[in-house]
Amino acid sequence: MQLTRRRALGGMADRMEVGGTSPAAVAKIQSFLQARKYNRQRIRGIFVYSETGRWLATTEDGDFSNFNNSDRDYFQHHRASADRGTLIGRPVKSRSGGQWIITASRRFNHPDGSFAGVVLTSVDVAYFMQFYRRFDISPNGAVSLLNANGIMLARSGDDDGAYVGRDMSGSPLFRTMGQRPDAGAYYFKSPLDGQERLSFYQKSSRYPIVVLATKAQSDVLVPWRQQAVTRFGIVTGLTLSMALIGFFLVRHLSKGQRMAAALVAKEGDFRLIAEQCSDVVMRVGLDERILYASPSCARILGWDPERLLGTSALDGVNPEDRPHVEQVVAALKAGEAEEARIIYRANHRQKKEIWVETALRVTRSSETHDIDGVVAISRDMTEQKDLQDKLAAPPRPTA
Repeated sequence: MQLTRRRALGGMADRMEVGGTSPAAVAKIQSFLQARKYNRQRIRGIFVYSETGRWLATTEDGDFSNFNNSDRDYFQHHRASADRGTLIGRPVKSRSGGQWIITASRRFNHPDGSFAGVVLTSVDVAYFMQFYRRFDISPNGAVSLLNANGIMLARSGDDDGAYVGRDMSGSPLFRTMGQRPDAGAYYFKSPLDGQERLSFYQKSSRYPIVVLATKAQSDVLVPWRQQAVTRFGIVTGLTLSMALIGFFLVRHLSKGQRMAAALVAKEGDFRLIAEQCSDVVMRVGLDERILYASPSCARILGWDPERLLGTSALDGVNPEDRPHVEQVVAALKAGEAEEARIIYRANHRQKKEIWVETALRVTRSSETHDIDGVVAISRDMTEQKDLQDKLAAPPRPTA
């Protein structure tokens, strides 16, 4: 018979409360533990401690009668609290083996309801390191396991245990965890390695733990950025070429009708390029109204480009992301930057929502050289988000 962690804790707590802690009862419990088989890769050991912290019984071999665990945080928690739930404690160094372990413990009581001791199971941190190696999450990606208080239990790639036990309760995720849903994505700068990361977290419905899968933002955007830079470079090069051509035309053509004809030809070239581009290309005026939208709007956003003309370019942005988008657009219009890139959620006509990355560049009047709008090139990056969903589910214990 194999014991899962939940059954082992609950069953042992019940046995101790029914049988008591007399020498005869403890001897039966010790025989029971030694006779049971369980997955040694998942569960390092099962332990029973008395109300004073003395070792009563264990699945480990050897004489531990002189050991006492009353100084451990989990023991002091159970002694002080009447809560009968499972506690996922801070990682500790095993007194029996010396390695880093994660503990799950429960309190058991005397018949009068007073504290009688603690039952505990432990899992080697190395088990999670080995398990996380199965996932390809890019060179700078990481999968982390934390308890509900933000204590790092295990992190992929942390073979020397440098991150084990780190207190992450001050991070933005845990400071706002009470207001967040049980699962979600967010961007942050990692306090462990300083990298900007895109992450997906999932709170366990069974245990007080959180699984966090992250990818470095640079890794997420590498494939798209390579294509976007090439395409944006082509568009920019053609735009510059047209600007030079326009410059020489302006010098040699008279004002009036000839100048108007040159500008019309330039606009026609822009539309020709935009209509051949697989990404969404838009021209947006200073009032944030859409002046032009390429045909790819229908494929990527589900909207006929003609219906978007004259509407606000920010109407389809997710309300949570809109303040950041507005801030970037305002900076471009104010001349604080010539170009920018932003990632946000946008409404789709048929789907609920898609993730979009947009490259923005200001446009200037050919007469005054003042900023007169923005060119936006947008790409659907929803498939990148699907990868995070596949990494989100925590490993399920097997019987």
